[in-house]
Amino acid sequence: MEEPRALIKQTIDTFQPSGDLNVIRYVNKLLSQTDELRQKHANECKDINKTLENELELAKSSTSSYKALAVDLQGENVHNLEREKLFLTKQLQDSEAKLGSLKSELQQLEEELTELTDLPIEDDLAPDQTILKLQIYRSLGIDAIPDEQGNLNKVRVRSTEKNDIHTLSVDEQQSKYACANQLWDLCS
Repeated sequence: MEEPRALIKQTIDTFQPSGDLNVIRYVNKLLSQTDELRQKHANECKDINKTLENELELAKSSTSSYKALAVDLQGENVHNLEREKLFLTKQLQDSEAKLGSLKSELQQLEEELTELTDLPIEDDLAPDQTILKLQIYRSLGIDAIPDEQGNLNKVRVRSTEKNDIHTLSVDEQQSKYACANQLWDLCS
């Protein structure tokens, strides 16, 4: 009779969800910060892209207006306008090259963002005690449920034998022993 009690007490001592909750909060915070940084960089790239497109349009309009003026001018004016035309053409080519580079960088950033959001969280972390505990809880059918503030005050317990799902409030006023007993009753 003492052996099951010792086993239950030992099991209760291993249920310490505070470390698990901190890891989950940290991972969620990292994901949101990464998403914000990627979004900010993508927006900056879009703004630069728009500016360069405006410069490109301006350069194109300057080049086309130059062609109409070149017919009317002679001698030295034509020579000066030719130099300006070459300068504007070079500037146009540089702007187009920069625009193409920024478009490819934007596409690459969007692909990286997609890859990051598709990665499972467990692959990013080395297996440690917290992750192993979470895996054990999940294998028992116990999932933590965060509230609006991110605090984990409830757990969802699935019982495959009874084909039931229960939600249990985890109250700090309740003893660990009583909480563990309740969890075991709901799991089995």
